[in-house]
Amino acid sequence: MTMPRAHRTPHPGGVGGPRSAVRAALTTAVWCALTVAATASAQAALSYLDAVSRAGEGPTVHLAERALELAERQLAVTAAPVRGELTAGYRWTGGERDPGFGERIDLTDQGFDPVALTLSFPALGLGPAGDAIDRARADVARAHAELAAARRAALIDVTSAFQSALRARASVELAHAEAELAALELRAADLRAAAGAATASEVARLAAAETRLRNAVTAAEFEATAAQRSLELALGGPVPPPAGPLPEPTTLLDGVTVPAWRDRSDVLAAQLALADTERSAAATLRDQLPSLGVSVAHASGDDERTLQLGAAFDTRTQQPTLSIGYDPDTGVPGFGDGGSSRSLTLGITLRVPLDPTVGSALAAARIARERAELQLELTSARAELDVERRDFELASALADADLARAAADLAHADLAVAEARFASGALSELALARARLDAARADLDADRAADAARLAALRLLDALAADPDRRPAHRE
Repeated sequence: MTMPRAHRTPHPGGVGGPRSAVRAALTTAVWCALTVAATASAQAALSYLDAVSRAGEGPTVHLAERALELAERQLAVTAAPVRGELTAGYRWTGGERDPGFGERIDLTDQGFDPVALTLSFPALGLGPAGDAIDRARADVARAHAELAAARRAALIDVTSAFQSALRARASVELAHAEAELAALELRAADLRAAAGAATASEVARLAAAETRLRNAVTAAEFEATAAQRSLELALGGPVPPPAGPLPEPTTLLDGVTVPAWRDRSDVLAAQLALADTERSAAATLRDQLPSLGVSVAHASGDDERTLQLGAAFDTRTQQPTLSIGYDPDTGVPGFGDGGSSRSLTLGITLRVPLDPTVGSALAAARIARERAELQLELTSARAELDVERRDFELASALADADLARAAADLAHADLAVAEARFASGALSELALARARLDAARADLDADRAADAARLAALRLLDALAADPDRRPAHRE
């Protein structure tokens, strides 16, 4: 890069050589410090899209995924279309009986126990089995909402860490540039002091400022290292330094047109709690009402084997059952060779609970339902308030970002004026370097204000239980 040359009045002390050295060092140090970030961007770097794609690999999201998988497995078990039980056995008996008269009786016997199959049908969704299925489905819905919330929280954490690491690197470069500029200003002051044009207090003040800025470099480097480490922790492993571009804050809200806060995990949990209290109240009432049981059984057999078929239904459990029993080596007692038997039995059973606490039980169920309704109203109101607060924070952050960008534009306008004055010889190189640093600092402040607006947009999406586009529009 060719720097314009300004007309200078010779220094009273005749130190043109040292001033030329200062000029060359100033040009090299400040320009390199402000352009090193552009050079680094050509190296391997972590883009925002790469970071977002890895946001779901963290432990929090993994735990939520496992919780969802567990809930789905439990639902599959609870909502099995049919449950059955098969029983069979073999028995052997040995011994004898002495009646006290006559011959002893041999008690040795062996044979198979009846083979029995019992079937029930919980998938019908009735009675207590239906309540269990509904609760399992509620657990799955809750796990889905919690997984979505975990992913949104991970996206916010990764975005925050990405932005912090990105800006921390820029802060290090600016800190180095400011420290180099302070060192050059101190050298210039030393030269002026040697020529009698600067006081010792002025030199001491610049020396203190140079030391302070060197300390600021150390602090900025530490913050950059810590920010990079935080980004790696958020992504679950080592990653290269981040590099832009980042999505505009307003583009994250594209497609979100209606409030979706009713899908929030806390609101959904309150809704599911209300539904559960309604199920509990219905179960309490069902247990206190008279119930009717109906059964039918068919039995057949001969002198060698027996077969039994049965079906039953109870209005309390509301679960039909089927049973089949077969005994291959035990016939119907009391029959000789060739004898057989067939029978059909119908049964009706009425059960009337006589619980003196039925009134208290029903009252407790009613109170639980009212409490759940109030909790849902309170949770919904809090969610709506949270959305309004996040929306206000986003509007404020966007306004701050606009102001910061306007300030950066003014700083660049001042830089253009400074460059023109430098070209005409009316401004020193130190002043021009300071103007460049001021413009770079204003750009960094504007970027940080945009970062705050970006996080505010993501937090609003989280409050709305809405997911941003996984491939947001970027600006170069």
